[in-house]
Order: sequence, then structure tokens, then C-alpha cells
Amino acid sequence: MGTRKPWDAVTPGFYETGQGISWLELADALAETGRTLAVLPTDRTHTLLGFFSGDAAVMEGRDITDEEYDSGARVCLVGAELARRNGLAPGTAVRLSLLSANYAQPAKNEYAYRDYSGTVRLLDNSGRRFGAFEEAEYMIVGTYSSSEAGRHGVPREGFVIPAASVENSDAGNIIDGSAMRAWNTVFEIPNGMIEEYMEAWGRHSVPGIEITFYDRGYSLLRKGLDALMGISWALTASGLAAALLVLAFFTHLFITKQTGRTATERSLGLTKGQCALSLLAGMALVTVPGVMIGTACAAAATGRLIGAAIASGQETAFNTEFSNGAAQGFEGFGADVAAPASGVAVSVAAGCAILAAAAAMQIAGVLGNLKREPMDMFGRRGE
Repeated sequence: MGTRKPWDAVTPGFYETGQGISWLELADALAETGRTLAVLPTDRTHTLLGFFSGDAAVMEGRDITDEEYDSGARVCLVGAELARRNGLAPGTAVRLSLLSANYAQPAKNEYAYRDYSGTVRLLDNSGRRFGAFEEAEYMIVGTYSSSEAGRHGVPREGFVIPAASVENSDAGNIIDGSAMRAWNTVFEIPNGMIEEYMEAWGRHSVPGIEITFYDRGYSLLRKGLDALMGISWALTASGLAAALLVLAFFTHLFITKQTGRTATERSLGLTKGQCALSLLAGMALVTVPGVMIGTACAAAATGRLIGAAIASGQETAFNTEFSNGAAQGFEGFGADVAAPASGVAVSVAAGCAILAAAAAMQIAGVLGNLKREPMDMFGRRGE
């Protein structure tokens, strides 16, 4: 009704006048509001903050795929309660008529036909009901359940469609406009890029715009992991140095200092190969079990640390408005995180590297011993 006065005097023939016809149009439009549902066009399901926070989740069927969003496929999600009452299910086709757009208020179950001032906006500038600016048949691919928690909850009764599937402009059917708000403007950046983005935003910022990031605590978790990474590299370096020193010590003790033993064995008729096998076998009895035990302990400790870090990241609420446990009876839309198997692979690889280093050091020591003749070694031993 715009800014027109909210009443008129009804006189004979009033409803044949332009003003009277406008009132009749308004009455019909109000009657239709009870049969009008919210339709949410979006580029990805998780960019609707209700889905992102776990207040809404796909229950039956599947989510709309990235390819369907990008191509503007005529597919949709429908509220589970609405689907149950109307016999709708994944695979059912529905015809959606898009009547109007309201950018000033979050989507609700009821038809948002009032602007922020409370003015009813059901008629266009000519005093006629809004006609559908887009009408098309959509295939239901899944149903969703929503708790409608918070200001940005997803309506329990409504539809979610790819924004690219809407081909016509809504310019002539806008009930109310607004500056950028959390419910009408959402964008994504890669994980871990908040600081870099804000530095760039600081160079080109627009006054009066505040940006809120929701990353489920990824930034905080990454800072902790980066700190642990630095500590782990330092411990790795010190551990490798200690391992090499221990290997050098045992190699010296059991190989390079065994010149007398080598001289005796060769004097008794053993070949160089038999002497080398004798020395290396003794070292292998010490080195191989030690490396195997160390590798197993490292793999077990790594798995426990990764599991604890993941569990801490999943259980901690980093944002009180979009927090865990707000959904009713379902786990929500959060990403599934599993402990990677790479911890065991790294431990095994480290063990193999230590074995290779030990073998190289021991073979070098044995070759050094075998280069000298038995009489020379006896002579040096006597000195």
C-alpha cells in the first residue's frame, strides 16, 4: 500500500474506482499470504547460516550438489514437516511461483509482507497484486529439518533452491530493501585466510561495514596446531640428532673398536664377508628391535595426540550464537573430521630412515675394519 492512508470512505460505486479496486486487490493478496511459503535462493546450502551452524540439516534424500548450484539446476530442498503434510518426497516435482523479494528481513515461516516500518507491501505501484516474476518446476532432492534457532534460522516450512536457477529479475517485485546484512549477504573465503583478507580489506575498506567470520574455530585451532608444529619440528630435529649420536656410539663400540676381534677371526681363516656378517649381525640384534619398538610407540603416541586435538576442536564452542547442540535431535551440518592415517605412515618412514642410517654407518665401520690386514691390526692393538 506504500504510504497511502490505511482507510477510505466506502461510497456507492467505490469498488469500481481505481482506489476501490486497489482495496479489493489488497484483500485478495492478504488472503493468499496464508498459502505463501518462503523460498531461499542460495549459492550453497551451507552459506545459509542455519545450515552452517547446525540449526538445520538435510534429513531425507540428499543435499543439492555444487554442480547443480553452479549450473542452476531446477532442484530444491523442502522442509520435512511441509513435505510430510503434503505427501512430498525426494523425486517429487513441485511448481514454484516466485512472487516477491524481501531483503530487509530474515526468511520466516509466515509471509514477510511488511517492511521494517510495519507498512503492508502487497501491491505494486499501480495498486495491483504482485505477479509472479519467475515460475518453474523444481525436483525435490531432499528434505530438511530446522530448529529456527537464532536470528538467521531457516524456516521449517519452505524451499531452498539454487540462486542460479532464477533467470528473471525481481526488480519490480521487491517488498523492502536493505543494506548488506547477515541474512542477505554471505561470502566465503578459504580456511585460514581471515588475517590476509582483513589486511586487504583494511586497504580498501568501506566505512560502516562490519564483517563477521564464522569458521567453527578453525583459526584458533590452526594457531594452536602451528605452534605445535614448531615444537614438533624442534623435537624431531633433537630426536634425530640423539638417534644419530646413539647409533654412532654403538657403531664405534661394537664395530670400529672391534679390531682385535676382526684380526683374530681373519687369522683363524674367516673371510672378509664372514667377518662383516659377524659384526653386522650383532648390531642388527640391537638396532632392529630398538627401531621397531620406537616406531610402534611413536605411531601410538601420534594417533592419541591427533585424536585428542580433533576431539577438542569438535567439542569446543567458539561462537555462542552459532554453537553446537542447538539443533533438535540431529547432529547438524558440521564437517566430519577423522584422525588421518598419515601419523602411522610418518612413524614407519622415520623408522625406516633410522634403519637405513644405522646400516650405512655400520657398513662404513665394517669396511674400515676390513681394509686393514690382521698383522697391522695386531700391531696397532699392541701399541
